[in-house]
Amino acid sequence: MTTHPPHNTIDDDLLSSFLDGQVTPDERRRVEAALAADAGLAGSLASLRYTKTLLAEAPRLPAPRPFTLNEAMLGRTRQQRRGWLAWLQPAYLRGAAALAAVMLLVLVLGDVGTRTELLPGPQAAQVQVELGGLAPDQGDPTAIIAKASTEAAAAAPGFLGLPPGVLLAVQIGLAVLVVLLMAGAWQLSRAP
Repeated sequence: MTTHPPHNTIDDDLLSSFLDGQVTPDERRRVEAALAADAGLAGSLASLRYTKTLLAEAPRLPAPRPFTLNEAMLGRTRQQRRGWLAWLQPAYLRGAAALAAVMLLVLVLGDVGTRTELLPGPQAAQVQVELGGLAPDQGDPTAIIAKASTEAAAAAPGFLGLPPGVLLAVQIGLAVLVVLLMAGAWQLSRAP
């Protein structure tokens, strides 16, 4: 023999679910039995049914305005930048930093490729080794040739025809510029 909980355990949530038809068959039998036994519970169901009918008949009106707050409603506005730096915005600085970073990458890859001979470098000028009037078959000119070849390698232009020192200076300058532009964009994005 099964026992059912007492009728007073039927709450408004169960009544609302019963009204919407979202109860199990056991719950339906229990609510119907409780409604037959308790007039107060039947009155609560009638009240819920009336409220549901009123809400269904109410016209649907759009909200008069969005109920989100913006900065103007809070009394805060963004300060306008003034002066010669007013045109600088984080997006412009990030774009300039990206352009400088691409230029730096091209220079570094080109320099490394030229030094490791993966990329053809500019044709070095043919250095005429002066042997002091001796023909190569007369004496041992290897010391002069070795000295001349190291001097020619040191004087040979690097990537884009730039001397290695200038190329290194340009690479360092571009790296510093990238860092400064990114720092400026970050600082401007944090400004109120």
